[in-house]
Amino acid sequence: MSTNDRTVANRPPPLPRRAPVIAALDVGTSKVVCLIATGDDRGRTRLLGIGHQRSRGIKAGMVIDPDAAEQSVRAAVGQAERMAGVTMEQISLAVSCGRLKSQRFVARARTETGFAGDVDVARVLEGGESYATRGGRTLVQFHTEAWHLDGAEGVADPRGMAGNDLTADLVAVTADDGPLQNVLAVVERCYLEPHQLAATPFASAMAVTTADERNLGVLVIDIGAGITSMAAFLGGELVLAEVIPVGAHLITFDIARRLVTPVTEAERIKTLYGTLLPALSNEHETLSYSVTGGEEGATGRVSRAELRAVIQPRVAGIAALVRERLEAARLDRAALERIVLTGGGAQLEGIDGYWAEARGATVRIGKPGAIEGVSPDMLGPAFATVSGLVGDALQQHFAAHAGGTRGWRGSGYVSWIGNWLSRAKA
Repeated sequence: MSTNDRTVANRPPPLPRRAPVIAALDVGTSKVVCLIATGDDRGRTRLLGIGHQRSRGIKAGMVIDPDAAEQSVRAAVGQAERMAGVTMEQISLAVSCGRLKSQRFVARARTETGFAGDVDVARVLEGGESYATRGGRTLVQFHTEAWHLDGAEGVADPRGMAGNDLTADLVAVTADDGPLQNVLAVVERCYLEPHQLAATPFASAMAVTTADERNLGVLVIDIGAGITSMAAFLGGELVLAEVIPVGAHLITFDIARRLVTPVTEAERIKTLYGTLLPALSNEHETLSYSVTGGEEGATGRVSRAELRAVIQPRVAGIAALVRERLEAARLDRAALERIVLTGGGAQLEGIDGYWAEARGATVRIGKPGAIEGVSPDMLGPAFATVSGLVGDALQQHFAAHAGGTRGWRGSGYVSWIGNWLSRAKA
């Protein structure tokens, strides 16, 4: 497969011949994005194709019109495949529906022979799955933080070691089965296998944070059109992943109602002129907009200060919902002292300063890392989820070939256990 027509001048040495080709799909409320890329085990990523379509049939991450959603997905994937010159059969999929929620817990089992083996590991993981999926929930991601054997902590791979009490610290991200199956069905109708699933907040966080930040503690808040997702990390591990079914589209609707203007015009006003900065100049800086329901060509005028008065209460409401979830989670303070805002809603002027004041934390706007063959401006905060999907899928690929033990839970739990065991044996 040649990518010469998509590379740039002074490009780095070519990637290995057998570099994997990864397709990632983010089905959001306002847009559907498919990214096809390749990379190597040194963290380099090269864009092969990108598809970006307006989303239809999706609301707050849930399918409400399967036919319309399928058309949007087909169009985005087809656009990316034509640019990349490939036809994909498997895809990494971001999941945000079904009251997505994370949980951390411990699973344990007694070894059968006094030595830990494959069967014992599988029993622990199966027990963890049973606990995580109680009440009709379905696994989206399943991670092993650490193994313990007879009290010995930090065991990388317990198999072959002597001991009777095998314990695993696990993190599971689950969703209600019905909404998740509806999303999977739409993807499968496009002749694609959802090979890997990732919680949207996790994928976004992997795109906009560094390993050092995740180790010290960081909270990533992705403000999308229809949802706001949160992912918190501490000690390099995911400690919280949740989704709130409200997003920046509500700001658009607030502007449309207050100014009596079409929703498309309200979105333009929000994107170009929306601000949370209490600057005096905003009192005098005005803009014109089209008015709906009046005479043809009727226009109105509004100052940026008046626009801020419309936007600020909705942002405050989203911040209050986030605060409620965080208080209920009772996270270690270290995971909340650094906040990274990303997603389309994070592009509002002054939102980082507003959030820093509201949370009493250090706040920055997170943008995905560089991908060869694409302008940094092209993949901004609104594309954090799909960028993170690609990066982490590549990491999983090379970890599997190197014998790593951290993995995604794929389309089947039994296959996930088999993949974990095969990676650990490598």
